[in-house]
Amino acid sequence: MYTPATYEEALELKRHLSGLNLKYVHFHDQCGGQYFEFDEADPATEKAVIDYFAGKGLTPRFTDDKLRFILDDGK
Repeated sequence: MYTPATYEEALELKRHLSGLNLKYVHFHDQCGGQYFEFDEADPATEKAVIDYFAGKGLTPRFTDDKLRFILDDGK
């Protein structure tokens, strides 16, 4: 099931990816829901995001083009 992220969680992810010298992630919080977005797809950044959220019990669900994702708590 889709689970929303807090602004602080988005900032933590941004710091984490920056510390690994990976791609910058944008966080969009709109009436229709939240999502994360990259300017360009990158397998190393995708893996880092998956690993980062796995430790929090969340699974990122990426679009086919690997540019956007939402979070799923598996419930």
